[in-house]
Amino acid sequence: SVTHQNHNMSSSSTTDNNQQIDDETVLGLVQEFLMDDFFSNQCEKFGRENASLFDPDSDENKLEYTTKYNEFCSLFESQIEKFVGENQIPMERFYEICQKESEENGMNGLVGFLIALQDFDVFLQMMKDISREMQQE
Repeated sequence: SVTHQNHNMSSSSTTDNNQQIDDETVLGLVQEFLMDDFFSNQCEKFGRENASLFDPDSDENKLEYTTKYNEFCSLFESQIEKFVGENQIPMERFYEICQKESEENGMNGLVGFLIALQDFDVFLQMMKDISREMQQE
């Protein structure tokens, strides 16, 4: 059930835009954002700046790996928060849509990508791969 609430009557006379954007449109916007050059450049920049800390040939999990992972997650989350803010999508609605998408389509597609970015083992492998590439340059 969709309830229409105008929280800020003075801002405009239009209906609440948050309810007007359907789930598919929100997912499409998020996919565009994730594939956007700015976002992928941010990820690549982070990887290149920090890859030297990661030994691609070691199975050891160093404490600094966790620290860098937390920094990476913060960067990613702040980018998502900025994006949903700019598109006037409430954060809780964004997560509801992601949850619904994962229930309907499993871990594939967009939600799989979001969760992979939030998975330490996937992050660790990514950083080791970047480190290995940089050693070969």
